[in-house]
Amino acid sequence: VIAVIPDNSNKGLIYKFVKRFMLVSYPIPCQCVLNSNLMNKNKKSNIKIIASKIVNQLLCKMNGEPWRIKDLPFSDVPT
Repeated sequence: VIAVIPDNSNKGLIYKFVKRFMLVSYPIPCQCVLNSNLMNKNKKSNIKIIASKIVNQLLCKMNGEPWRIKDLPFSDVPT
Protein backbone atom coordinates (compact mmCIF):
# COMPACT_ATOMS: atom_id res chain seq x y z
CA VAL A 1 0.00 0.00 0.00
CA ILE A 2 1.26 3.44 -0.88
CA ALA A 3 -0.23 6.23 1.23
CA VAL A 4 0.04 9.78 -0.09
CA ILE A 5 0.10 12.19 2.85
CA PRO A 6 -0.90 15.83 2.37
CA ASP A 7 1.53 18.57 3.30
CA ASN A 8 0.04 20.31 6.29
CA SER A 9 0.74 20.78 9.96
CA ASN A 10 -0.80 17.39 10.80
CA LYS A 11 1.40 15.30 8.50
CA GLY A 12 3.21 13.75 11.49
CA LEU A 13 -0.06 12.66 13.07
CA ILE A 14 -1.38 11.33 9.76
CA TYR A 15 1.86 9.38 9.19
CA LYS A 16 1.69 7.81 12.67
CA PHE A 17 -1.96 6.90 12.23
CA VAL A 18 -1.43 5.30 8.81
CA LYS A 19 1.65 3.35 9.95
CA ARG A 20 0.00 2.13 13.15
CA PHE A 21 -3.22 1.20 11.32
CA MET A 22 -1.37 -0.71 8.60
CA LEU A 23 0.97 -2.50 11.01
CA VAL A 24 -1.53 -3.38 13.75
CA SER A 25 -4.92 -3.70 12.08
CA TYR A 26 -3.76 -5.06 8.75
CA PRO A 27 -0.16 -6.31 8.68
CA ILE A 28 0.49 -5.08 5.16
CA PRO A 29 3.70 -3.33 4.03
CA CYS A 30 3.02 0.37 3.64
CA GLN A 31 5.06 3.24 2.26
CA CYS A 32 4.06 6.81 3.05
CA VAL A 33 4.91 9.54 0.55
CA LEU A 34 4.42 13.27 0.97
CA ASN A 35 2.20 14.90 -1.62
CA SER A 36 4.86 17.55 -2.28
CA ASN A 37 7.37 14.87 -3.30
CA LEU A 38 5.01 13.61 -5.98
CA MET A 39 3.67 16.95 -7.20
CA ASN A 40 6.83 19.07 -7.14
CA LYS A 41 7.20 20.67 -10.58
CA ASN A 42 10.99 20.53 -10.32
CA LYS A 43 10.83 16.77 -9.79
CA LYS A 44 8.24 16.09 -12.49
CA SER A 45 10.88 14.72 -14.81
CA ASN A 46 12.14 12.46 -12.02
CA ILE A 47 8.83 10.64 -11.40
CA LYS A 48 10.36 7.37 -12.63
CA ILE A 49 13.19 7.73 -10.11
CA ILE A 50 10.74 8.47 -7.29
CA ALA A 51 8.52 5.53 -8.29
CA SER A 52 11.47 3.12 -8.44
CA LYS A 53 12.61 4.22 -4.96
CA ILE A 54 9.13 3.63 -3.57
CA VAL A 55 9.01 0.17 -5.17
CA ASN A 56 12.47 -0.68 -3.78
CA GLN A 57 11.40 0.38 -0.28
CA LEU A 58 8.27 -1.76 -0.46
CA LEU A 59 10.28 -4.68 -1.83
CA CYS A 60 12.68 -4.47 1.14
CA LYS A 61 9.75 -4.42 3.55
CA MET A 62 8.54 -7.68 1.99
CA ASN A 63 11.98 -9.30 2.53
CA GLY A 64 12.97 -8.88 -1.09
CA GLU A 65 16.32 -7.97 -2.55
CA PRO A 66 16.33 -4.50 -4.10
CA TRP A 67 19.39 -5.38 -6.17
CA ARG A 68 21.78 -8.24 -6.68
CA ILE A 69 25.33 -8.41 -7.95
CA LYS A 70 25.96 -11.33 -10.25
CA ASP A 71 29.34 -12.88 -10.84
CA LEU A 72 31.47 -10.98 -8.38
CA PRO A 73 35.05 -10.74 -9.61
CA PHE A 74 37.48 -13.01 -7.78
CA SER A 75 34.68 -14.67 -5.82
CA ASP A 76 36.36 -18.04 -6.27
CA VAL A 77 39.81 -16.79 -5.13
CA PRO A 78 40.67 -16.56 -1.42
CA THR A 79 41.39 -13.04 -0.25
